[in-house]
Amino acid sequence: MKNGSIAHYGHVATLPTTSVNRAIESQGTRLDKVARVLELVSTARSGLTLGEITVQASLSPPSAHRLVNALIAARLLDGGGGRSRYRLGGRLSEIFKEAPVSASALQAAIPLLQQLADSSGEVAYLVTLSNRGAELVGTMQPQTSGRNLVMPEELFHPCSTAAGKALFAYQSKDKTVAAIKALGENNSAEWLGHLDELWDELAEVKRVAYAINDARFDPDVLAICCPVLGVWRDSPSFAIGVVGLKQRMLEGAPLSRLASEIRSAVERWPGIATLLAAPG
Repeated sequence: MKNGSIAHYGHVATLPTTSVNRAIESQGTRLDKVARVLELVSTARSGLTLGEITVQASLSPPSAHRLVNALIAARLLDGGGGRSRYRLGGRLSEIFKEAPVSASALQAAIPLLQQLADSSGEVAYLVTLSNRGAELVGTMQPQTSGRNLVMPEELFHPCSTAAGKALFAYQSKDKTVAAIKALGENNSAEWLGHLDELWDELAEVKRVAYAINDARFDPDVLAICCPVLGVWRDSPSFAIGVVGLKQRMLEGAPLSRLASEIRSAVERWPGIATLLAAPG
């Protein structure tokens, strides 16, 4: 793959608007207000309070309250029930995971991936959680490198790869088990027989916000991958990682420092917000 190019995989999804619109219209709201609120919430990394939604969307308090309740009922917002801040809801997250990655998102990712590839001297890659599982979006190679490079696969095992663990650590146990079973009986039996150990490992991945690949399955390769946290802090749709020869990578900085560098680069790069927006 040439520098500056990026692979693109994905599937077209349609938005099931009928039930959503019915829930919204039953509250007497207008779709332009809905769009305004969702756009405001989508750009707020920590979510918005009801008061902030009221002010920023220029709504009256009763109107904001009715609209937020309607959006929660339609699963377009998540919050309430003692939670003081509202985030985008599960329905939007599910739709985005089934949709193709937009061209603007790919373009936003290229400079960040190139930066990580050049700083590490290894291949940097972007992964998304699609209806196929943890799926490669694209890679970037270091611009100056005479060394042998390791290229990531197209689909990532949910339990043994860095990218798979970085994303499935935030998914429900049911979704993770379904992803394991989809691998086929020969590849799933071992994992299904040790689920308690797997849940402990994924809980630790979620705590430290990075994952490394399982050396038992690819002993000469080391990959480290971080979820792209932001609007989808409870269910991130993207992860960014670096992969290379294990011996060479272990001679560099400690893995925790490399993970910190990946997370810091993601947080500093303004274009990453495009990855968290609706595909278009």
